[in-house]
Amino acid sequence: RWRTIVTCVLEKTPGNPRLDKLRIIHLLEADANRLIGTQWNRRLARHADLHNALSDEQWGNRPGRSALDAATLKVCTYHLFHLTQTGGGTFDNDATACYDRIVMSLAILRGRQLGLPSPAASLLADFLAKAQYYVKTQWATSTQPYSSDPQYHLHGPGQGTIFGPPVWLLVSTLILDLVPKQAQPLSFQTPNGDSQIQRYMDGFVDDTTGWTNNFLHSLSQGTSLHRTITQLKAISQWWEELLTTTGGKLEL
Repeated sequence: RWRTIVTCVLEKTPGNPRLDKLRIIHLLEADANRLIGTQWNRRLARHADLHNALSDEQWGNRPGRSALDAATLKVCTYHLFHLTQTGGGTFDNDATACYDRIVMSLAILRGRQLGLPSPAASLLADFLAKAQYYVKTQWATSTQPYSSDPQYHLHGPGQGTIFGPPVWLLVSTLILDLVPKQAQPLSFQTPNGDSQIQRYMDGFVDDTTGWTNNFLHSLSQGTSLHRTITQLKAISQWWEELLTTTGGKLEL
């Protein structure tokens, strides 16, 4: 019974049936959705959050955080640019169909890294491998399903599942932790130097903002536009490569 999943195909914009403008929602059995969702959301994601194992720069799919928090932080950062009369650069971007492009073998390995028990990991892998998808439109539901096979492997936990958001949370925080490897952070500090903050990116689910500046140089010698652009290019290119490596794609 769990193997039957209905794939609803909806138009994001009524009257625009283009393939890249369709919303795909997966409807699976409620008990399967609840069981796997409890394992990945209520247990694994909360456990990782409580043990500070997830990047602080992801604001989506986490208790006690909201889109307004990320937006407020962004506004305050622009105010700091203005008040200190220093320059900086931002790169706003979106990931294309982030849930549908998650490589589940990587996500499951990430779950195991954070403490997911082996039986729970095997359950999700086996569930997705054996799932039979039936396409439903406003006209009818297909009689023949599609599924993963050795030649054509389906990715992603599915849109509309309870466990989709925590799976993306774990994968996105994995690559957010890698951003400092090749990027320069945004930084501000108090006049006496006692307090300093640094950030690289702020993300809400798949919408992210990359930051960069050179605070002390801007204070003493003015903002170098060339340096800011170079740093912004570095973080933008690196984020695109990290997304691609994990199965994602940058929305241009």
